[in-house]
Amino acid sequence: MHFQGHLSDLLWLLAPAALLVLIWRWPIPSRTRAQQEVGVKVTDPVCRMQLDTAKAAAQVRHEGETYYFCAEGCLKQFEQNPAQYVKRA
Repeated sequence: MHFQGHLSDLLWLLAPAALLVLIWRWPIPSRTRAQQEVGVKVTDPVCRMQLDTAKAAAQVRHEGETYYFCAEGCLKQFEQNPAQYVKRA
């Protein structure tokens, strides 16, 4: 098969194909920065403060559940006696 046209005709075909390849291979972030900064509203089990999971000062997994805290102090209190706070949460 021989191309029987001008080089500019060939470029008109190759340019869109190259663009499609670039778009197809371009990494797409799963979440935008604005979405990453906004989490889910939860309650700190110690002080009962409402907070956003994305902005929590601390978090811990306890018995398969993740708990979020407004400050390190609340986390420390929780770690001393988790059973006291898990019932309230």
